Amino acid sequence: MNNSSKILNFSFKRVFSYFLFLIVLWGQTSELLHSQIISKTNGLILLRGWLLDTDTKAPIEADIRIENEEGKAFKISSNSLTGKFEQILESGKTYKIRVNGNTILTNEFTISFPQVENYAEQTDTFYVKQLKINRVIDELDIFKANSSELTDNALQILEDLNKKLRFNRDPDFFIIITGCDSKNAFTQIIKSQTKKKSKSQTSQTKFDQVGFEKLLANRREILQNKIANYDQLQNRIEIKTDAS
Repeated sequence: MNNSSKILNFSFKRVFSYFLFLIVLWGQTSELLHSQIISKTNGLILLRGWLLDTDTKAPIEADIRIENEEGKAFKISSNSLTGKFEQILESGKTYKIRVNGNTILTNEFTISFPQVENYAEQTDTFYVKQLKINRVIDELDIFKANSSELTDNALQILEDLNKKLRFNRDPDFFIIITGCDSKNAFTQIIKSQTKKKSKSQTSQTKFDQVGFEKLLANRREILQNKIANYDQLQNRIEIKTDAS
């Protein structure tokens, strides 16, 4: 009888302790949600979001960091099968959304909500790039046409890329300088008459391959010097040229 009493007493304590644990855990979770999402008296917005690949439109599973105007942030995840995620946020506010994962290139978005009195829903689709070998991530003009001088926004482009790579530490990338914007400048049209007495003319083009390749080499050198100033780019970016 004494043994039975001990067993029952132990079981009661175990259940009681478990019940207390649930109460504490629920209390902490509720307080956390309250401070992150509904800390003020604004109406609420239910954000229904979809995370998809830019090209294939396939659903993406990733971590989603949401930061409010005061700098408070929390994380959620998108569904692996649909790419869908949902979150209740304050209306009349602007949020930063950062999406990152092992298989995608980190991307950031800014989203603003209208002011509502009570409750509303908003649907948005966010596109990111899945990382695959030899996949083109982006095509950008960072040099002025027919020149090796950087464009006005080139440094900002490099800064943004460097920031993204801080959240993608595994893959390495390469940049291909094509010079497609400058080929016409190295193409000369030569006209000639077919016969002495004929007024008709023929024309042919002559491409300055040496000058074109020199431009690409200059661009490569300038870009190489620039990326040396960025902690992520300097060791993880290989620069190539394509003169074809």
